[in-house]
Parts: sequence; structure tokens; C-alpha cells
Amino acid sequence: MMSSRVLSRLLPTAEDNFSIHVDQEQTDVHVEPYHDDDHVPEDLLYDADAQDNADRRLESGDWRDNEDVPESFLLETNPTTRKDATSQWRRAQQQYSMHQISPRRHASPEENARANAMWTFTNVSNLDAFLREVYHYYVNHGIWSIFLKRTITLLTEAFVFSFAMFLSTCIDYSKIPAGKKMEDVLIPKCMAKASWIKNAAVFIFIVYWCLKLVSSFKDCRRLYHMHNFFQHVLGINDEDIQTATWVEVVDGLVKIKDANIATAKPGSARKYTRYAKSQQRLDAESIANRLMRQENYCIAMYNKDILDMALPLPFVGSRQFFSKSLEWCINLCLTNFIFDEQGNIRAFCLDHKNRHKLVQTLKTRLRFAALMSVIIAPFNILCFCILFFLKYYTEFTRNPSKVGARAFTPFAEWKIRQFNELDHLFQRRLRMAMPFADDYLKQFPKNKTDQMARFIAFISGSFAAVLALATLFDPELFLTFEITPGKTAIFYLSLTLGTFTVAYSMATEETEVHDPVLHLNNVLLYTNYKPRHWKGRMHSSEVRAEFSSMYQVRVIIFLEELLSLIVAPWILLRTAETRCERIIDFFRENSVHVDGIGYQCNFAVFNFKKDVNAEDPTSVLQERQQHSAPQDDKMASSMQNFARYYERRGGRGRRPHEWQPQPTWPSLLEEPLRRTRAAEPRSGRGNGKATAVSQSVMTEEREDSGSEEKEEEDVLGRAGVLGMLYQAGKVKGASVL
Repeated sequence: MMSSRVLSRLLPTAEDNFSIHVDQEQTDVHVEPYHDDDHVPEDLLYDADAQDNADRRLESGDWRDNEDVPESFLLETNPTTRKDATSQWRRAQQQYSMHQISPRRHASPEENARANAMWTFTNVSNLDAFLREVYHYYVNHGIWSIFLKRTITLLTEAFVFSFAMFLSTCIDYSKIPAGKKMEDVLIPKCMAKASWIKNAAVFIFIVYWCLKLVSSFKDCRRLYHMHNFFQHVLGINDEDIQTATWVEVVDGLVKIKDANIATAKPGSARKYTRYAKSQQRLDAESIANRLMRQENYCIAMYNKDILDMALPLPFVGSRQFFSKSLEWCINLCLTNFIFDEQGNIRAFCLDHKNRHKLVQTLKTRLRFAALMSVIIAPFNILCFCILFFLKYYTEFTRNPSKVGARAFTPFAEWKIRQFNELDHLFQRRLRMAMPFADDYLKQFPKNKTDQMARFIAFISGSFAAVLALATLFDPELFLTFEITPGKTAIFYLSLTLGTFTVAYSMATEETEVHDPVLHLNNVLLYTNYKPRHWKGRMHSSEVRAEFSSMYQVRVIIFLEELLSLIVAPWILLRTAETRCERIIDFFRENSVHVDGIGYQCNFAVFNFKKDVNAEDPTSVLQERQQHSAPQDDKMASSMQNFARYYERRGGRGRRPHEWQPQPTWPSLLEEPLRRTRAAEPRSGRGNGKATAVSQSVMTEEREDSGSEEKEEEDVLGRAGVLGMLYQAGKVKGASVL
């Protein structure tokens, strides 16, 4: 993200083509000074001419000095003639405790440290930047973990580059078959004999590494201040920061908001001012809004399919090629254009008068990003391959089952992520859903594959058993006996055992019970992602194929990442020609200005302040316009998830920081509840026949719907009962980080 912001400064901006004086418009507002001297008594008013009047009275002699004071009250400046004056004064002091001067109290080191740490928050001018520093410090687990992570990153980059340069430059691979020692294959003074391209690469890397070293440790003072802020103000030290919840950090920030004039509650004196500036809001929702200004727009864009990252392929059809590198290119085009360096949306991008120029500028930036992706693609492909090989080779060889490990694709992550959901909470939710996702993909039995796998396992296991028994009778003969020319028995034993292991792992276990609807609902309890066309088809292979495309094998994700580096220029060029108008219109139509926060994505404003004790947080959605609502009940799910994680002060029957389960998906329970209510008999006269007819109609509908939908309703009923048990506190869970 930081590199995209740096490179985005080189791209053309809309401000270069036209000038919009936003600051001048804000400063043109005429403000009349407010005078409240009429409400103050005249005795309390300050007279600016008082000193001049006193000087004139002194010059004119109209000044009576000490004439009205009795002589007994005047202080005598001559020394006293009494001999016991000093001893008498001391006795008076001891008797009446006069002039007891207490020793000056010095502040303790802890109080000074807390005062200095509080000064960090009191003098904050950019609240968004300060909150990002707080969040970055929290998710990276303190100052020492941050320094260790940066050091390891620098050492890893230096090792990978040096090791790759050594293998490609300093070894003569033609001498390896005849060589017996390392000195026989090494090239002396290899870098002196290397090409100029490799020497230039070494020079560029050294400059890059030194600059990154300086940038990594230049903010030591800022991290030290943040360390003191967490320890002395929030009460969270580096030992406890890994187990402290984000809610505790938010509560600590809310408690000290009165220490900053920008976030403090308005006092009674502010009601006398007509031009009072709105205070900056600081609560759980506003903190999430500030931290996710740009991310909330991205979530809405991918949810409403504003960006088209699909590419038509022959014999395959349209396929998504969204990757981390393509996401980086999109951020490069939007940063310093739609968004500034702080992540705030620029005001001139929301003016309809500037639409044409904004569209043209965005097209230019997308074309430039496509050209840059072509230039850096070879280097990225080489780096990705080297890092992937060094990182996963030992893991795959030690545990071959890791080859089939799955993960959510980058495109699926943007589809699943909810509004105002911070990154560490989102990653935790994905990790909790992965075991259920693995179980769901195993719920579709393949009878033909199962039969073939069991047959191959039986044949290979039989050969392996016979060869293993032969080793018990004559182990020496077994090691040298050749079953086929050049192939000993130990070779075939290893081959048959490997074949048996693979075939047996493909076969279905006899104790497994296949219930895809139940397992998919377990996944949805954590992902909260269920498109409308999945309804009533959760047992089908089409839904499984769509879900498996979002939950891919890690090796395939890596191959798609490499392929996206090649096809990224075509995707960016097509986006520049067809999607720029929709992108500009999206930001203008879905941006609102929130008092005390600034411009926000419309879907990220929950408005909990209307009823903080509401049992259903989604009740405020009834006032929203439904024509522009996000797809798949994204906003309702986001509000429920946000309300269940953060403590809402003043709520009844809620324990602070108590774990609560994930919200049951609204659309899952909507249809079963509707049918249940429709099947209930109505009270009153003359309704018996109608009730019987309605019950018969419902019976026919249930018979026509099939056993799959009955099974789905049973699963949903069980999920609802489980949710009620959680709400009643009968089922306890782990604390949410």
C-alpha cells in the first residue's frame, strides 16, 4: 500500500487539468464576531485606559498616598531596637504554626511518564493518522515485535538475493559430476567475471536495501512514544498486548477523548458561539470508519461488481484473474487521485461538473498502470517463483498433504469481508471458517472414484504386504534381489506403499456421514456470504463448484497469481475503456459527509446513535434507499457482526466484553419462518375450512419441494436453536480478540 502511494505521485491527477479552490470556498464564509459584554457586570470589565488615568492623576498631584491609612497599620522599614525580637518571633511561629512552608513535592517517575504519554494524544492534530499508528502498533504486538519483524524482513531479502546471486553466478555446474569438493565447482572472483546486468542488479539492490533500512528504523522515536502511550495511558504493556482485545483499546481511547480539544465534549461556553466547529467523533463506529475509509469503498465496489476482473478464455469461458498484484495496480490508480495520502476522499471528485475530466484522468492512470505491469512482470514472476520455492519446498516434502491445502482467494476475501471490519478481525473469521470449509468440500461423495481408489489400494497393499513379509525370512537377499532388471525389491516396496497411501487417502472413510447442507451452513455462520441463487440449491454440485472456486488450493492460487501478471495489462486496458464512468459515478453516488468524521462510504455509516439499545441493529436499514443497497444483505450482516463484537454502552442485559456467536444469516431463516407462520391455524369463526385448505396446500408444496429442502429446513432449525442457546448463555465460547 505504501509503495502504491509513492508511485501514484508520478501519475497525472485531476488537479493538474483544472483547479478547484476548495479552501477558498471554505474561507469565504463571513463570520461576525460575537460580543457578550452586555451580559457581564460593569465591575468585572477590564478598563484599558486605567493605567493612563492613573498616570495623569499622579502628575496632577491628585493622588493621596497613605493619607487614609492609620499609622498603626503602616509597616516600619527601620530595624527594631528590641533584643529578643528574633526569639519572640520563633516562639510565635511554634505556638500558632505560622508560615509553615511544606517541602516541595516532586512528581514520581510514573506520573511524569503518564503525563508525557498523555501529551502524545493531547497534541494530536491528525486523528486519522494517530488512529492508524495505534492500530498498527496493536496488530504488530508492540515495539519489540515490530523491530524484530522489520529486522527479519531485511535479513530475508538480503539472504534471498545473495543466495540467488550465488547460485546463478559463483557455481560452475559443468564441473559438478566430476568434482568431489566444493572448491572444485566454485568460480573464483565470480562477481568480477559476472555480466554488467548482474553487477547493476547488485548495486540497485544495495541502494534499495540501505534505503529500506533507514526507513524501517527512522521512526524509533514515534514507536517509543506509542509504547509509552499503550503502557501508561491505555494500561496495556507489550507482554499483554497479544492477548488484549481491540475492544479494550477502543474503550481506552474513548475514556481519554476529553483530553484532546478536537474530540472533547462541547462545554457550556460553546453555546454562546455561533461559529463553533464541529467536534471530531471518537467511538467504536467512528474509529472503524476512520481506519477503513478506503477499504469500505473497495468492499462496496467488489460487492456491486463495479470492477470487471474476468477474462474470457477459449474452451474455459470467463474466469476471474484477480490477484494481489492486480489489486496493487488498482490501488496505485486510485491513490493520490480519488483518495489522498491519508485515505480521505477528495472533495472535487464528488462534483458532477468534474465528471468528464475525472474519467479521462482515470483512463490515463489505468493505461499507465498497464504499461508498468508489463515492464515489471518478468521481475515479479522471478521473485515470486524463488520465494515460493524456498518457502514451501521443505513444507511440502515434510508433509505432502500440505500440497492440497486450501485458502480463500483474494477476490473471495473482498466478497466475504464486511463493512467496518478491521483486518485482524476479518482474518480471524476466515481462519475459523476454514475447517468447516474443508469438511464441506468432502461432503460430495464420488462413487466411481471411491470404488477405483479402493481397488488400487487393495492391489498395491497386497504387493506391499508380500514384499514386507519377505524381509522377515531373508533380509540380506531382499536388499539385493531384483524383481525386474535393475529394480530391487526395496524399490517396489517403496512404490507400492506410496501408491497405497495416495489411493487410500482418496477413498471415503466408512464412518463419514454426508450432509452438505449442514456443513455449508456451518461455513456460512462465519463467512456470512450466501448469494441469492444459492437458496434451495445448497446441496447441488453447482454451489459446490462456485464455492470451491472461492476456496482454492494454495498451489493453484500461486499459479493464478503468476498468470495474472501476464494478463493484468489486458484487464487494466479493458477496465480503462469500459468501467471508468461507473467507477467515478460510484464514488459520487455512494459518498456521504458525516459530521465529525468526514466523507464516508454510504454503506459504512450504521447510525447506531439513533437507538443504541435496539435489539435488532438492522432496524435502521428501513430508512435507507433500497435501489442502491449492496448485494446479498451485505449491510445487514455487517451491522449485526459489528454490534455483536463491540460493546454498546447503555444496553440492557449485555455483559461487557462477553463473547457472542456469529449472527445467523437473515436470509437463511426468512423462508422457513414465513412458511411456519403461514401454516399456523387462524383464530375466529369460519376459518376452519380455510385452515384445512391452507394446510393441504402447504402439504402439497412440501411434498413437491423434495427431501433436500426438508433437510435444509431441519438444519436451519437446529442452527436457530443453537443460536438461542448461545443467547441464553448456556453455551460458552472463547473470547474474541
